[in-house]
Amino acid sequence: MNTTFQISSLGMGFRVDNSIGPTKSFPIRCDKTDILPIRCDKIDSTKEPITVTYRALTSYERSSLPVYISNKSSPYETRNSSQSSLAVSFDEKIERVAYDISTLPGKRNSPNTDTAMGVSHDQQIQPEETEAILLERMQEMQVELRLLSPYDRDCLDLAMRKCPALASDRSFQVSFLRTEVLDAKRAAKRYATYWKHRVNLFGPVHAFLPLVIKDEADVMEATEQAPNSALTTEDMHVLKYGFTRVVAGHGRVLLIDPSRTGPKSDYKVDSIVRCLFYTATKALLADEEMQRKGGIFILDMKGSIRGFDRALIKRLTETTNDGFPLRCSACCILRPPLLVDTFVKIAKVFLRSRVRNRIHVVTSESKLEKHVGVYSMEALFEAADHKAWLNQMRTEDFKQYR
Repeated sequence: MNTTFQISSLGMGFRVDNSIGPTKSFPIRCDKTDILPIRCDKIDSTKEPITVTYRALTSYERSSLPVYISNKSSPYETRNSSQSSLAVSFDEKIERVAYDISTLPGKRNSPNTDTAMGVSHDQQIQPEETEAILLERMQEMQVELRLLSPYDRDCLDLAMRKCPALASDRSFQVSFLRTEVLDAKRAAKRYATYWKHRVNLFGPVHAFLPLVIKDEADVMEATEQAPNSALTTEDMHVLKYGFTRVVAGHGRVLLIDPSRTGPKSDYKVDSIVRCLFYTATKALLADEEMQRKGGIFILDMKGSIRGFDRALIKRLTETTNDGFPLRCSACCILRPPLLVDTFVKIAKVFLRSRVRNRIHVVTSESKLEKHVGVYSMEALFEAADHKAWLNQMRTEDFKQYR
């Protein structure tokens, strides 16, 4: 009978818990977020010290795992064998496995990690950022963009031809670097994907126009000849309802209110997503902290199931998940109906801890203040003055693109 071991990190040492199980693999839990499997070929637990013969996972086995075994050679490995023999006592540190863990490029040490278990959205570890470092990473990003396949960069190439000023905007490209924690390769991939999503969402004409607010009359007049904004007349109309609002004084907070979509006749998923695109972009460019640490999303359901629109969620995921320069630092579901509350609690069980710890169901002001800072519910809605924000954006857009 095989034995399954769970080796848990305890300060500088490790503890081995053994239990009987039918599997020939055992997980090594090196912290509360990462579970690192190693495939065992043989386990002898008839006496102490227990002898474990293990091997690194194959490339096929690693491909389905979020964390994988390092290819770095271990000083404990046998030169002429792909297998290793490990003698472990319950009272001893597991030096050999500890070495393997220390060389793992797991998610907790990966450059694209943005939130570790037990780290709040205001305590996320960020790399050192200076003008010299940003310049170096920007140069690396340009190289990585050129190395992308023609398929990956087809829409970006179109943007470079049709709207070179927009496509080469340094301040916007920097936001992609910050989203990927200054990883130039990942930032380049995200930036190229952004233009794919933008073309898909806005269409082949409007996608290459600036995201600006204009009076509806100006948009209608311009559209007859040539559009002058990525937003359509319909988008301008939907934008006024305030489905997505920026919270003044705290640029990282975006308030999403599904009840503010206007009458059913005006409810069009793509138009709502385009308006969210505009609002999030403006909030992002106005707040570098949001670029570095991510946004705090507050979904106010007001006790209604209407706010749980699967079609809208699907479209949002398609267009923002891997191609928008904004991470989700925290998602607070405010005043959910019982059905949604129950669904979220069940769904969180199956999510990775890193994702699970970002989702919060908020039913009281004390819980809201815990995740959003000083805001009470009343103060939150007072700060989300959408009309004033739209007027400010209209003025800024006019100055920039007149």
